[in-house]
Amino acid sequence: MNYQASTKEELIDELNLLQAEHNDLMALYKKDILDLQNRGELYHTILNASPDDVTVTDLQGQITMVSDAALRLFNIARREDLCNCKTNDRWMGRDFH
Repeated sequence: MNYQASTKEELIDELNLLQAEHNDLMALYKKDILDLQNRGELYHTILNASPDDVTVTDLQGQITMVSDAALRLFNIARREDLCNCKTNDRWMGRDFH
């Protein structure tokens, strides 16, 4: 739209259309955020329901998530004691066979 040649009413109509599109996009965004949160909760529920140790690391070996079974296996009471440390820092030189 050429805004210099537009009338005040046309600009108001355009602004109302843009506001409606913005509201629609925000509603979709909020729905997507809720969907992601629900998936994350489901993922954690599945992770912690596993009787096996599940330890998730990033590409640098930083532990980002551990299951309840991992805490029991390594006799660690707090999840924070495992998360945010590197696997090499935690177990270097220890034998878990």
